[in-house]
Amino acid sequence: MRRPVGVTILALLAMLCGAPGFVWVLYLIWRVVYPREEAVPFQLTLFSLLMYAIPFTWCVIYFVVGLGLWRLRKWARRLVIYLSALGIGFVAFSFIQKQFDSDFSMPPLWLLLAQVGFYGLCLGYMFTGDVKRAFSA
Repeated sequence: MRRPVGVTILALLAMLCGAPGFVWVLYLIWRVVYPREEAVPFQLTLFSLLMYAIPFTWCVIYFVVGLGLWRLRKWARRLVIYLSALGIGFVAFSFIQKQFDSDFSMPPLWLLLAQVGFYGLCLGYMFTGDVKRAFSA
């Protein structure tokens, strides 16, 4: 079956988001391993590498999900559904957190609404008939 246009767009977006971030994190890791200053404590270097592991993992996940969507893999559709639901949950959590903690730094409301809208569109789109048929083949 042919890949729906929306799946192609989501796959390209995921790969485009993952690849540059992946390269950027590799550069940052390179800067930690080979710093310009000579006196960098090992603990600081190890901590910095651990801190870059999280964005590195997200970049790899985005890129792999993009490839999976491009190849119409069932696991990629499921992962988009889970990650979209998780994204909506994180936005809701940060909004609730701001209500109870005035020191909590939160992005502007318009950005949170845009995130929820995008995640909601992705989530709803993954349950449309054409997309379900494309991934069931």
